[in-house]
Amino acid sequence: MSKRCYRILAVEDEDSIRVPLLAFLADRGYEVAGAENGVEALDLLKSRTFDLVILDLKLPYINGRQLSQTLVEEHIKIPILVITALENHEVIYQEAGRLIKMFDFRSLMGKVEQILQPRMKETN
Repeated sequence: MSKRCYRILAVEDEDSIRVPLLAFLADRGYEVAGAENGVEALDLLKSRTFDLVILDLKLPYINGRQLSQTLVEEHIKIPILVITALENHEVIYQEAGRLIKMFDFRSLMGKVEQILQPRMKETN
């Protein structure tokens, strides 16, 4: 892994998932931010730059599919790692990977590193 500080936004309405997820990623050197719903996430994505969004599909106000569509319409290009309890769902815009809840953090790190790998090459 490059030492560049990658920024990850975790969008998850369940505190029991979002809080440990943010702590786990921060402990591994990532700069993290969290959002409880799609509206908060959209505000953060319009005001800050992120390298990856970890996105739950079932969210209040704006769900994950709607958020991904809005990002395309707003020309915000960013890879999305979907976390969902739904084993069969349609692929969303900019989806770069998927984890089924309850995932383990080792699987999460593998996906995060796989998705960020092309960005790491661009910065070296």
